[in-house]
Amino acid sequence: MRTTNKPVWHFYLYLIILLVAGGCSDDDIQRNSFGSTLTESGDHLISSFTLPEGKTEFVDDDGIIYFQLRSLSDNSHLDFEGRLKRTSGLLSCDLFIPHGQAIVDGDYVVWIRKEADGDIYPQCYRLTFQDHMVCGVQSSLHQYDQLVGEGTDTNPYLISSTEDFAYLMRQLLMYDSDYGKGQYFKQICNIDAPVTECLYQGNGYKSAPFAGIYDGGENKISPLRYTGTNNSEKDSYVGLFSALYDGAVIRNLSIGDAHIQKPASKCGLLAGAAQGNVRIENVTVSGEITTGGEMIGGLIGYAEGTGNTPGNLTIQDVKVDVGFVGCGPYTGGLIGWAENVHMNVKNIGSNYPFGSLEGGEHSGGLIGKLYGRIDADSIRFAHSTDDRDMVIVSGKSFTGGLIGELFMTGSCSLKNVTINYPISGTSEVGGLAGKVVSDGAAPYTLAIDSYQLPLGSLMVKGNGYVGGLIGSLNPPDGGGITLQFAGNSLLTSNIEVAGDYGGGVLGRVYNTNIEFQTSSTLTIDIGHINATSRGGGFAGYMESCGTVNLGNVRMSGYTEVNALEYAGGFAGSLLTTTLQGTYKPVFSRTDVVVNNSDKAFFSGKVNSGALYSGAKYVGGLVGWAEKSRINGFYVTPTVTGVNYVGGIAGYIVDTPVGDCASKCGVFNGTGSGSEALGGLIGYLCSDWAECGYENLINYSSAVISGGTNVGGIIGHVESKGTGVVIKLTNAVNLGDVSVNMTGGGIVGWCSGNGSFEIYNAANYGTIKGILGDKSSGLGGIAGTCAYRTTVYNSVNHGTVMTGSNAGYMGVGGLVGYFSGGNGMHIRYCCNRGTVDFPKSKEDYGCVGGILGKVEGAKKDDDNHILDCYNAGEIKGQQGGASTTSGDHRGGIAGSLGSNSRCYRAVNTGNVEKGNGAVGTTDLVTRDLTHLYIRNGSGKNWESSIVSDADKGKQDLYSGFDFKGINGPDYKPVWSLDDASVNSGFPYLHPDRCYFQVAEYKE
Repeated sequence: MRTTNKPVWHFYLYLIILLVAGGCSDDDIQRNSFGSTLTESGDHLISSFTLPEGKTEFVDDDGIIYFQLRSLSDNSHLDFEGRLKRTSGLLSCDLFIPHGQAIVDGDYVVWIRKEADGDIYPQCYRLTFQDHMVCGVQSSLHQYDQLVGEGTDTNPYLISSTEDFAYLMRQLLMYDSDYGKGQYFKQICNIDAPVTECLYQGNGYKSAPFAGIYDGGENKISPLRYTGTNNSEKDSYVGLFSALYDGAVIRNLSIGDAHIQKPASKCGLLAGAAQGNVRIENVTVSGEITTGGEMIGGLIGYAEGTGNTPGNLTIQDVKVDVGFVGCGPYTGGLIGWAENVHMNVKNIGSNYPFGSLEGGEHSGGLIGKLYGRIDADSIRFAHSTDDRDMVIVSGKSFTGGLIGELFMTGSCSLKNVTINYPISGTSEVGGLAGKVVSDGAAPYTLAIDSYQLPLGSLMVKGNGYVGGLIGSLNPPDGGGITLQFAGNSLLTSNIEVAGDYGGGVLGRVYNTNIEFQTSSTLTIDIGHINATSRGGGFAGYMESCGTVNLGNVRMSGYTEVNALEYAGGFAGSLLTTTLQGTYKPVFSRTDVVVNNSDKAFFSGKVNSGALYSGAKYVGGLVGWAEKSRINGFYVTPTVTGVNYVGGIAGYIVDTPVGDCASKCGVFNGTGSGSEALGGLIGYLCSDWAECGYENLINYSSAVISGGTNVGGIIGHVESKGTGVVIKLTNAVNLGDVSVNMTGGGIVGWCSGNGSFEIYNAANYGTIKGILGDKSSGLGGIAGTCAYRTTVYNSVNHGTVMTGSNAGYMGVGGLVGYFSGGNGMHIRYCCNRGTVDFPKSKEDYGCVGGILGKVEGAKKDDDNHILDCYNAGEIKGQQGGASTTSGDHRGGIAGSLGSNSRCYRAVNTGNVEKGNGAVGTTDLVTRDLTHLYIRNGSGKNWESSIVSDADKGKQDLYSGFDFKGINGPDYKPVWSLDDASVNSGFPYLHPDRCYFQVAEYKE
């Protein structure tokens, strides 16, 4: 784009000095620093100065010419004779000033005539006089002498006919080098747009650049016609004005009934292009642009700054009713492409309904692409339709309801924006913007204040990266963006993604801080969000988003998220991001949890349709999370999937979770091929030195069913390294668990090379095993543990049971089967529920009140059960003698194998056809001491029978710490003062097992 309005005189100074240097050198000649002179000649003074010539050559004339000066201070006029000589594009002027005629110091507008009453030379000038000499040229002005008026604010040039406007265009094209800059024009009636005959060439209306102030006077120009051939040389810069240059102002004007066909580039009904600082106010444009090339806009095709200086484009009170058919890249309802521009946009909309926009890459209802900044307020575009297949704004990559692509070079704000029409593109498609990125120079803020996308059943759709707000928010490293929400925002648009990354708000977001101002609310009330992969109620994918506090987010139960993999009620995938909610469970020693009626953060559906029932990585809150943190959420959605499914998260890696609860619908993971289903977390793994999970509750009343590795809290836990410690603290399962293979009330399967520690866990649900095999375990707390596992301070209240033909290796009130060799520690734990393993085969299968079976322990392994009791009934049909390896039922453990210890334990529950304490262990290496059983509860191998008469005698229980003398923290381990807890036998001190007597009341 060419630059206009250059400084006029600083580069002429040297030439001026040369021109006057050869003149008179008398002492009577006065000179100034500008190069002007003043001499006396007879009855007048001669004021000499030099001016630039305009577009139109001035014919040399040795005769007299005439100057007219108009004072800009009092509007008075002065007329002088003079001479003028044209030399190398400069006009050397001599102004004759009669003696007695004064030119008061100040600023003047100067016109030149060849005859006293003749035509004015079309270029006029603004001069500063001092001591009768010109000491400065501020600017030059073209004289529109065929128009009524003087081009001033108070006396503008008047446009009263098509001929007047055509004359203006001719002058701008052929004569006015400043394109009307600084001059005022006003249209005083409706006029027809000029046609070809009025101008010098073209296929209809031919426009010109403009840099002045045009006031339409609330009038209209129509019809605007242009038919091109997509020729880049002939059919570019098409519009009422070809370009608006720095200083241009257009206001109070309507452009109607426009039909522009096949423009090649830079086309808009008002102007093909805009440069520098331009202002547009109270303008309406309506019509159609068909088969356009690139940079096509309803108002302006292309806007830019001046050189490296950003432009300022101010647009307010504008109505756009333009249809775009078959246009190319960079198509926008208002602007096609704005580059190096700061846009101030206010009160923009359409005279309902909005037309339709068909563009290519970078298409948007307001702007196709903006490289710069925008501050927008009160933008509303709407086109109501009941046709679900109708698309109003369509494009290819980077398509948005407001902006196709926003490339931020500074902070931006969008306030009171409503987009209410269906939108479609290929990739990076958004209700507000298809893509938002930054130049990386600094962290910028994108402030969203009161955004509305109320499409209802209509949708925003594309092949990938689709969001109700932004399809892809992807600033570079080191130049992140803060996405800030203020006011009240609502999104109800369906999101349909044929490929990956779909979110109710954001399709994919990276390196962005997300903030909510205190009084703001963001409501997500979306019928469905469908994607092949990575779908979320808020975002399909989130990475490096800092800490996101979600107390201001409202997600309705109407919202439904569907994806074949990585599906979450809030986010499909989460990486290096913290999600912070407001929920925190309040536990009780008597009632389990006090605040069990808190309002759910998300209560919608995740994968409710049959098409998505076989999905993997599915979570009520997050499908997949890595190196992140999730804290403070209570969710109650329906969640369906086959592998890696959880009420909070389906699959998490190195991601602590705390203060979370779920009450979900049915998990669909049935069949032997499904795995890792959890009431809160489907699969959890970590290679961090220490990773903690605390204050977790599963309320799910529906059955959590699955093939294998199913848990009321976590389906599968895996510790990735030998030094890794995964800790689970304060975990409560209140729902039933049904599993074909391995399962547990808290954790289904524990594996890896590190260690897993469970503290203060409680199960109240029924844990049911259907099939089982020689590698499967079933337990009230943990099903199978294949590496170092610690279970402390935990209790099972629920029934643990198997089918009649189940083939489990171990079934236990707390732990079913430990196969990891070194490191099984169970302490300060109790079972108060029934354990039932109706197995008739003798080849394998062990059942115990605390532990089912330990296998693979070595001589130096540290495997032990101590300070535990069982009060539940141990039922089973497997036969065997009381002191041989064939008896695998015990009130404490079914089988300890070899190199495992069991001591300081009590069993008061009846053991059907088994031992009261330990069912079996290696007869040579066994370490069984201080084991006590109630009389009649089972066979007394390696244990002491306690009668009802003696059960209350502390001295009877050798090694039991009732006073805090021997405990590691010098606090009591055992109590013996409440018959209701363990039938008068010892039970754990309340400080050792928090949920020991707590009852769950729905």
